Amino acid sequence: MSFERYVALGDSTTEGLEDPYPDGSYRGWADRLARHLAAQNPDLTYANLAIRGRKLPQIRAEQLEPALALEPDLATILGGFNDIIRPSVDLAAIGADFDALVAGLRGAGATVLVMTYPDPTAVISLAAGRIRERVIAFNETIRGVATEHGAVLVDLDRQGVTNPLYWSADRLHANPLGHERMAAAAASALG
Repeated sequence: MSFERYVALGDSTTEGLEDPYPDGSYRGWADRLARHLAAQNPDLTYANLAIRGRKLPQIRAEQLEPALALEPDLATILGGFNDIIRPSVDLAAIGADFDALVAGLRGAGATVLVMTYPDPTAVISLAAGRIRERVIAFNETIRGVATEHGAVLVDLDRQGVTNPLYWSADRLHANPLGHERMAAAAASALG
C-alpha cells in the first residue's frame, strides 16, 4: 500500500524515546515506519506529533486537530500507557478518547493503524499485577475500536515483544531493536 501523507499521534513511545539517532534526537518506530513507506513513495510527507508524557485526553486535545489539518491518508495512534500506570484510571473515559481519535481520523478518510500493548509483567515489576489487568482491559477496547471503525490493528500483545531484549533499561520503553520490531509489524499490517 502506498501513502502520501502520514501523521503519527501518541506519547513517548511514538516520539521515539530510547531510540536515539547519533545526534541524540529520537527516531522510534513511527520514524522507522515512515522510512519504510518513503521507500515505496519518495514523495511521502510525514509528521510526528507525539509528545512524551501525554495521556489520551491530552493526545486527543492537542494532536487530533493538527493531525486532521495535515489531511493524512495514514495516521497511527499509540497512546494510553501513561494513563494505565497512574494510581487510578477511568478505563471507560480513556476508551472514549481513543475511540474519538480513531473515529475522527477515519471520518476524514485516513487509514488508521493502532497497536495493543504487550503484557508488561515480563519486563516491569512495579505494580505489575494491577497494570497487567488494566492493559488487558484496554487492549480489548483497542481491538473493539479498531473493529468498529475499520482500523488496522497491530496486536503487539500477541507478537512476543515482551522479550527483555526489546526493552530499554527503564523497562517502560522499547529500545532500538524493539522500535524496529514495532515498525516491521506495522509495515507488515499495512501490506
